[in-house]
Amino acid sequence: MSRRGDKSQRRRIYAIAQACRSGSVIEALPQVGLAARAVNLRSRATRNCSAVRPAAHCSVVLRIFSIMRQMNAMSTHLASVPTLPAPVDTTFEHPVTGAPHAGSAWRLGPRIPQSRGTLLRRIGQWGLQIAGWRFEGAMPNLPRFVVIVAPHTSNWDFLIGLLSKWALGLNAGWLGKDTLFRPPLGWFMRANGGVPVDRHNRQNVVEQSVHVFHLREAFVLVLAPEGTRKKVSGWRSGFWHVAKAAGVPICCVALDWERKVVRLGPTAMATEDDAAVGIARFRGYFAGVRGYNPAQQP
Repeated sequence: MSRRGDKSQRRRIYAIAQACRSGSVIEALPQVGLAARAVNLRSRATRNCSAVRPAAHCSVVLRIFSIMRQMNAMSTHLASVPTLPAPVDTTFEHPVTGAPHAGSAWRLGPRIPQSRGTLLRRIGQWGLQIAGWRFEGAMPNLPRFVVIVAPHTSNWDFLIGLLSKWALGLNAGWLGKDTLFRPPLGWFMRANGGVPVDRHNRQNVVEQSVHVFHLREAFVLVLAPEGTRKKVSGWRSGFWHVAKAAGVPICCVALDWERKVVRLGPTAMATEDDAAVGIARFRGYFAGVRGYNPAQQP
């Protein structure tokens, strides 16, 4: 490079350095998220004022600042273009079928205790999809409530209920007879929220359940009102007494094997003074629901 060209390069670098000191060249860089690079380039150009770099380095610096000017011009152009608000999508994919639905009925509310892992949730969704089951209704967006699942006429009810619990990501405890919790199956039961109970001492079970509700700020207890898959004449009153004493609502979950639907809700409080009247009202919420073995339904 000739002396005249070298002198021209020095003048341009000096002018850029002066612009960097005043901040006029890089004032638009923070708009495109390059503030750190702008500071680095400012210090580099400032050093070039006191000690002239070789011609090749000067060429690189000038090329970088040329790109900076182009980006500044581009950011000014983009700033002048009005932005349209993003449309609000009120639909979502069903956790089982994947079909779009309006609202958030299939998703648990933020106040409901939920599991953190996604593996079991995906397994539950996949299992229900293979079996052809789907959800209807919604659970209450509350941190504490009792869930009653009916009708319970077969061991297959436990499988569908467990897959539904996984698919929804519901973090809930449930009571089962102590014989189900013997190793090695017992480890699996406890890991999924199971609590063994002695069915010969029902009063103690109710008191313990109420005590847990009083201790925890977030707790969901799942119960089977029939108490067994065998044919019974009526429902047991344990779930009603637990909800009444704890002051929490009861969410009815129906397993409709005829339609292959897990119905979530309705949800109501145990307000009656007479347990028999209250239990009869909740049994009415399951009218028309067919279990796996309808002959076993009370």
